[in-house]
Amino acid sequence: MKFYNFFAIALISFLLFACSTKTAILMDEYKDNKLSGKDLAIVKAFENPSIINYDDVTDDLGSGVPEEVYMAFFKLNFIDAFKSNTSLKEIKFIDKFSKTGLTEKVLDISDEDKIRAYLPSEGNIIDSLKSDFILFLYGINSSRVAGQTGSYVNGAYIGGSFGKLYQQISFALWDNVKGKVVSYGRVDDDSSIIFGMTKGHWESVVNSLAMKLIRLSPFKIVHPSQK
Repeated sequence: MKFYNFFAIALISFLLFACSTKTAILMDEYKDNKLSGKDLAIVKAFENPSIINYDDVTDDLGSGVPEEVYMAFFKLNFIDAFKSNTSLKEIKFIDKFSKTGLTEKVLDISDEDKIRAYLPSEGNIIDSLKSDFILFLYGINSSRVAGQTGSYVNGAYIGGSFGKLYQQISFALWDNVKGKVVSYGRVDDDSSIIFGMTKGHWESVVNSLAMKLIRLSPFKIVHPSQK
């Protein structure tokens, strides 16, 4: 019986791994880099975030125009996550940036999935930003996913789930010294809402999104306690 249980677990694990969907690409040239002391410019290359859960934004993050309230919160916490978990020298956030001089490119994530990115031509850099790397953010989506009601089966409650705060970022990281793509794609994360949504849920998701992007970069990861 133990053998069959082990086999079943192994089979399920394999199927989950095989069916996992790749959503972002890190170029091989940058996979083993552990860079410190570099400058990073984070460029907001979109007009407004796509927010479905307006009420949650104003309830948890403050009153005002939801998109503006969220972006003020995002900017502060996103930069802080990069500062706390890397040894980058300077990090700046560019709220408004002209796409003039950039080329629209279609980058393959998989055979079925692609991302449209505005980037400099290969080999070119953006002198005006004066940064070693540029993180282009092409869009941020935020929504609240409803939970599902479970049922009792043989005395056990199964099939239910809590609601979640869900967010996704589409991006491309540009080497502004060599003039080439470092990584690109989409990252997402969620936070389960057990009793009620709080500011902590938003902080958790934004921090997780930042960490996923850091892992898709050549930057050395530094634990906050080491700084």
